[in-house]
This record gives sequence, structure tokens and C-alpha cells, in this order.
Amino acid sequence: GYLELYSPILEQKGLSPLPTFVPVPGRKTKKPEEMILTTFRVNVQTLSRTQNCMWLDEIDTDDSAWINPESAAARGDR
Repeated sequence: GYLELYSPILEQKGLSPLPTFVPVPGRKTKKPEEMILTTFRVNVQTLSRTQNCMWLDEIDTDDSAWINPESAAARGDR
């Protein structure tokens, strides 16, 4: 495959040609008790092409929310 780390096209458009970190805008105004929700997809499903495959549905049956143990402890959760 092809992996482009430096993009001359982005440079021509006045953007950074290298991958850069862009902070989340609301991060600085976030209160200590607030959290940021990050979503993801399990790696056994691919878009909508495998949604009706019963075998793949059996691999990941857990509908859970993950939380950092320190954040959970601060809220009184185990």
C-alpha cells in the first residue's frame, strides 16, 4: 500500500504538509466532572456489508461503555 506522510498538495493549499495535532476546541473549557465521549467500531464489522452476518454478531455481543478506572473511581464507580 501507499502511505503518504508529507503531502505537497496540502502544502500548496496553505495547510500543514505533515500530520499535526489539533486540540479539541471544547477541551479547555471542560469542567472537571465533564467527560469527552469517544466512539469506535469493533473490528469484526465492516460498514453495512456484514451487518446481517450472524456469526460476526456472535463474536462481539457486549454493548458497553468504557471508562478510565481513575475517572470511575472519582465518581464512586468500581
